[in-house]
Amino acid sequence: NQGKVFADLSLARGLSFHSEFGIDLTNQNEDRYWGPKTLTGNVSPDVKGVGRNQWYRSTRWITSNYFGYQNVFAQKHKLDATVGMSYESLKNVYSYVEGQGYADEVLRTLASVSEITGGDGTLDEDNLVSYFGRANYSFDQKVLLGVSARVDGSARFGADNRYGFFPAASLGWIITEHDFMSGSSNWLSFLKPKVSYGLTGNNAIPSYRARATYAPSTYAAQAGLSLANPGNSGLKWETTRQLDAGIEFGLFNNRLTGEFDYYVKKTKDLLYSRPVTAISGITAILSNIGEMENKGVELVLNSTNISGKDFRWTTSLNISRNKNKVLKLDGEQTVIRGDSRFANSIVVGQPIGIFYGVKYAGVDPANGDALYYEADGKT
Repeated sequence: NQGKVFADLSLARGLSFHSEFGIDLTNQNEDRYWGPKTLTGNVSPDVKGVGRNQWYRSTRWITSNYFGYQNVFAQKHKLDATVGMSYESLKNVYSYVEGQGYADEVLRTLASVSEITGGDGTLDEDNLVSYFGRANYSFDQKVLLGVSARVDGSARFGADNRYGFFPAASLGWIITEHDFMSGSSNWLSFLKPKVSYGLTGNNAIPSYRARATYAPSTYAAQAGLSLANPGNSGLKWETTRQLDAGIEFGLFNNRLTGEFDYYVKKTKDLLYSRPVTAISGITAILSNIGEMENKGVELVLNSTNISGKDFRWTTSLNISRNKNKVLKLDGEQTVIRGDSRFANSIVVGQPIGIFYGVKYAGVDPANGDALYYEADGKT
C-alpha cells in the first residue's frame, strides 16, 4: 500500500514552498504445509506433516520540504534555485514459526501441530536525513552553470562518521546559440561542450554493521547468544570524486545527434567485507579498505533515418570503455575473499575482483583428466 500527500504554496513572486509526506506499507503473511506423503513432511514415521508460518512487514515513510525560487533578470539572466531537507525512515520486521505433527490433513494451521520445532525473527531499522541546495543559472540560453551541495546523515555508520558533505558543479556552453555560428546552421544544428565535477557518497551496506550484534545459538544442548557481527565503529561514507568532460552535438537539423564523454572517478574509503580469521566464528568484517579508480569514455549516436507521417525509423548506437584499477589498500595489500566455489582478489594496481588461477589446457585423451598449463608453458 502506498500513499502520499503534498502541498504547494506560493509565497512571493518566484518564491514557492513544497512539502510532501509519503508512506509505503508492505504486509506478507504466508502459511506453508507439507503433508505426510511429501518428502519434507515425512522426515520420520512419527511426523505427520510439517508446517511453517512466516510474517513480514515493511514500513517506509519519507518527508521532503523545500523552497524554490525562479526568476528572469534583464531578459537574459535566468535563475532556478532550491533549498530544503528530507527525512526517510525504514523498519522491517520478519518472524517465522515451524511445527510438525498434524492430527488430520484437513487441519493445516500451526494451531493443530503437536510440536513447535523452531522459530526466529529479525528487526531492521534505518534512517537517512538530508539537507540540500542547488542552483542553475543560464545566460541568454548560451552559458549554463549549475552548483549543488548536500549533507547526508546515515544511521548505518558509526556515531562520529554519519554525516557526509557532497558538493558538485557543472558548466555548459551552447555554441550554436551564438550569431557567429549562423553560417553553419545548415549542417551543425547543436553543439554544446560541457564539464562537471562532483563528490558523491555511497551508504549501500546492511544496517548495524557499525555495531556489535548477537544472535541466538545453541552449544552443547544449551541455549545462548553468539557474536553475529563484531561491529566496526569506524565505518564511514564511501566517497567518489568524479570529473566529466564531453560534448553534445546535432547534425543536419538534428537528424544525427550524439554525445561523447570522458570521465575519471576516484573512490575513497571503499566499503568491502575484509576476510578475518574464522577462529572467532566471524569470517569477514565490513571495512573501509582503500581507494579505487575508474576512467573511460562513452559515445552515443542517434539517427533519424526515415521520418514520415505513418512510418518512423530511428537507430541508436552506444559504445563505452571503462578501465578499473585499485589504487591503495589499507593494511594488507592483497584481499582474498570467497570459498571453494567462488573467490576473487583485490590487488593494488589491478582491477577489483580479479582471480588468479591455472590456465585450462583441455582433457587428457588417455584418461579424461583435466590438463593445465604450467609456468613454462607445458602441460
